[in-house]
Amino acid sequence: EYYKSDKVNRFIASLSQNVELLSKWRFYADDARGFTVGFRADDFSQFSGKRAFQNKEGQNHKFLLHKKIEYKNEMWHRRNQSKFNGFESIVLSTLKSHECSPEDVAFDIKLLSAQFKEDAFQEEQEYRIIFVVDSSIPDDELPKMNFRSANGVIVPYYAIPIPTPQFVVMGPKCPMDINQVRFFLDRNGCEETQILASAVPYK
Repeated sequence: EYYKSDKVNRFIASLSQNVELLSKWRFYADDARGFTVGFRADDFSQFSGKRAFQNKEGQNHKFLLHKKIEYKNEMWHRRNQSKFNGFESIVLSTLKSHECSPEDVAFDIKLLSAQFKEDAFQEEQEYRIIFVVDSSIPDDELPKMNFRSANGVIVPYYAIPIPTPQFVVMGPKCPMDINQVRFFLDRNGCEETQILASAVPYK
């Protein structure tokens, strides 16, 4: 019941290790008119994957990490080689803990389930920043929650610090001139950010 309730909220920022993928240009970048913004994975090291808060009873209620998504084939391959140490081992570790509660297990499952995905999405090579939080945490112990409109609904989100991009790739149908992009980046503190043109043919 705790797992299915709205007491455990999960927030995900989705990135990708595949810079040039036509399906992504079409779906996420205004039909290839937009940009791909590139960062180093190390730039997100502040999201260390450690629990960030415990209540007075010692229950963990907040977790933030960055991680490459594992797809089903990869997961089962590692398991068959006796190297699988993901979902099952962490849940079992939680169950064996003397301070374990049903809420702890549900919280871990909510976190771990965000780290796996079906094989059909494998070409995306997704990389996620995952923030799982228990709604019982007082607001003054959490970052400020923001809201945005998407597809006719109001979506809550937490803003995270964004590092300076390493590069920007202009989409195959980007209408802007490279000098305009350079001007924008320089005026926003990104003088060292490299500008590239997509090598993907749109047709």
